[in-house]
Amino acid sequence: MQRRWQICEQPVITDLAAMTESWCREVADVVVIGAGIAGLILAQRLCSKGLSVTVLESGGYQPTAESASLNQAELLTHAYRGATEGRARCLGGTSTLWGGAMIPFEATDMLAHPAGWELGWGPAHAELMCYLPEIERLFELPHGAYEAPEYAQSADGTHLDFNGRWAKWPAFRLRNLASVLAAPLRHETRLRVWVNATVTRLPVNESGLVTGAIATSLSGITLSVSAPTVIVAAGAIESTRLLLVLDRQNDERLFAPDQTLGRYFYDHLSAPVADLAPASRAALNQLTGFRFEGSGMRNLRFELSAEARVRHRLPGAFAHVGFTTKGPGGFDALRSLLQAVQRRQLPRTADLALLAANLPWLARAVWWRYVRHQLLAPSDARFELHVVMEQEPARRNQITLSRERIDALGMPVAVIDWQVTDRDLNHMSTVCERMIDSWRRSRASGLASVIPRPMADVSAAMIRGGGIYHPGGTTRIGRAANRGVVDDRLRVHRIPNLRTVSTAVFPSGGSANPTLMLMLYALRLADDVAEASRQ
Repeated sequence: MQRRWQICEQPVITDLAAMTESWCREVADVVVIGAGIAGLILAQRLCSKGLSVTVLESGGYQPTAESASLNQAELLTHAYRGATEGRARCLGGTSTLWGGAMIPFEATDMLAHPAGWELGWGPAHAELMCYLPEIERLFELPHGAYEAPEYAQSADGTHLDFNGRWAKWPAFRLRNLASVLAAPLRHETRLRVWVNATVTRLPVNESGLVTGAIATSLSGITLSVSAPTVIVAAGAIESTRLLLVLDRQNDERLFAPDQTLGRYFYDHLSAPVADLAPASRAALNQLTGFRFEGSGMRNLRFELSAEARVRHRLPGAFAHVGFTTKGPGGFDALRSLLQAVQRRQLPRTADLALLAANLPWLARAVWWRYVRHQLLAPSDARFELHVVMEQEPARRNQITLSRERIDALGMPVAVIDWQVTDRDLNHMSTVCERMIDSWRRSRASGLASVIPRPMADVSAAMIRGGGIYHPGGTTRIGRAANRGVVDDRLRVHRIPNLRTVSTAVFPSGGSANPTLMLMLYALRLADDVAEASRQ
């Protein structure tokens, strides 16, 4: 069936698996692969610029076990848990699992790296920050600066190695991009979204340009979309796999000669590094607990300063206070209920029962929420100091394709060879020393004494944790094809009308959660594509 794109009064979301024809065709100005964080932001922006956009999403309206099976991967060396637990194929993509922390990288994260790593970020930090107010409005984030300079000094007025910064968090109902953009997309008459449409091929013509994308459902229906511009926005791991498949389908002559695609894989590494013995639980909760502002929240974190990073040749890192409990309680039930809202699912009966059984804590938590405007930690909580650190983008850490295993659609599964190196462990050891020294010299020392954990335990936790689902590096920005997969406009070096945007383009992990920066890159890319289409 030939289905030409045309203007209509309502956007069309079509389930490819439900089509009666075995082969469908469509034409658009831009094909976006992936309906997750980057893909949906891109689609909405491109449509608003007057371009027709077809979005191809591998999953359905919500995550299913069937679509999740396409995330299978072979894990070598250290088990990278983010390959399966950190991904979701559905409308909204991984935003259905997203914790919600939003904080921009520091300008120093995108300059020469203090640890001596070879990087090439490309766009200036200020150019991306121009889009920040737009994202803050979209997610109804709390107002105010991200910097908290009052926490960067010790009790005697000297500077600490860690600076205070505020992370902002949207409400749970705003963490799923399919929900956030539902209203704006409802009015985009230039949009087509196909679900259960897994891209299996990116055709390349004799001129070396991609001509569109071919997607297949697990039920065997095929969709061919022709477009002059194709954007791969399927998440770090899947975007890398799609480009590796493209290379294999073209006799490994597109990327293999440069030996860059799939390499330099990294994640943020995290571990509890110390226990906190509160002098006052309420005072510690007031300093480090989540603060409600409007519909969102903020929480304080302690970020390794640029000066300390240069002095000690360290990667980016930050610390925050977390807590653990002996078993599931009212806090866990409340969080689970809110996560169901995020996934657009009904709450579980077990969570409602658990919340009912913890009404005393719930009553106190409500008082803290509406009187002190803060989240109350459970009464049996043990406070811990967690450090999150940028992992070195080592060339040996890489994503490749299996030569033997294929998924249900006949696509080779990803092979992820990842390890936490001795250099990573040594960096963490130094970061921990600086963090604990800063805590003991800071005003926070009067609220809780810090009890360091043995570095052997910290190292084991880093390896056992398997990353914190912030993958990157494998389609990195670089000035040339032998230095990176894309240029600073996110154009694939070897295929100029193919672009890709995910955290995989980030040459390093930076000192903060990457999601906000990904959104800024997506908006910038959309504007760049729209401008190029007018030339």
